[in-house]
Amino acid sequence: MSIFVNGKKYCFMKQIYALILVFALCFAEASSQLTVSTPHVVNNGQNGVTFSVVNNNTYNIRIFGINSAMFTASTTASSTIDVWFKNTTVKGPPGAISAANGWTLAGTFTINRLYTTVTPFISNLAINVPAGSTFRIFVGSTQTLGYESLTAGTLNTYTNAGFDLLTGDSVSYGGGAAAPPTFHPRGFVGDVVFFQLDTCNAKPTVGSITSLEGSGFCSGVNKLYYLTGFVPKHGITYQWQSSPTLTGTYTNIGTNTTMYTRTAATTAFIRCIASCGSFRDTTPVFKDTLNPFYLCYCTPTVASPPNSWGSIESVEFATTST
Repeated sequence: MSIFVNGKKYCFMKQIYALILVFALCFAEASSQLTVSTPHVVNNGQNGVTFSVVNNNTYNIRIFGINSAMFTASTTASSTIDVWFKNTTVKGPPGAISAANGWTLAGTFTINRLYTTVTPFISNLAINVPAGSTFRIFVGSTQTLGYESLTAGTLNTYTNAGFDLLTGDSVSYGGGAAAPPTFHPRGFVGDVVFFQLDTCNAKPTVGSITSLEGSGFCSGVNKLYYLTGFVPKHGITYQWQSSPTLTGTYTNIGTNTTMYTRTAATTAFIRCIASCGSFRDTTPVFKDTLNPFYLCYCTPTVASPPNSWGSIESVEFATTST
């Protein structure tokens, strides 16, 4: 676009495009899912751990999900994850994690497979952290949760987009909710998923379905499915669906969250629908296929075999006789 003033030509199109791009990037950052993570590694564990978060922004933040790791891996054990929060700047031992002690239960979710690597624990939380506020968070587990035993004398701060996650002295305590947590200092391992608190008013972005075990399985295996690439907002609901065939009837399964678990027995076609009022977005269908029997019954059952061990792939007979 050009404008002539006093015989001189002025071009504004590039400047307009640049401003549009900057605005789009800023809007995308404010509306997208963000994570603040710790570099801690699992070297110890208990049934829960505390940490603190600080919102240094001028707008409200919503904590949407928690990703973490277990102390021991298991393909069959399940664990109920619970997340509590408390609006307080007070440091020191947290006391009992209960409503009577001023804590609020944000949500629970049962995972049916345990990983020692950081994986989704719980999502679709609604912990709203006002601008300038400090919250204490407790992540509990019925199985042993993994965390790191830290060196005393240090307060660690990890930051993303003006949102801090604190671990260390007078902040991080390990132990069960009712015990209460007293082991100190202990470092939370994983991520806090958050976004700027705004309400959906258009078609949501649901992303796609991921499973750490891929799209094949053996009957009776516990599996975790979760969304990646989704954009969380206040007011979005999630509905998982499954069908025995790609074009068949899809039945509602799971709960209002970005995660789904099942004990896999038959081939299934799985999808998730994100809704904002009348606006909807649906993931591509995730085909989870029952493996042939020969891929399932020659798997080593030793808990910790040497690295040189593997599955039985073939058997050769040197001679045969009758």
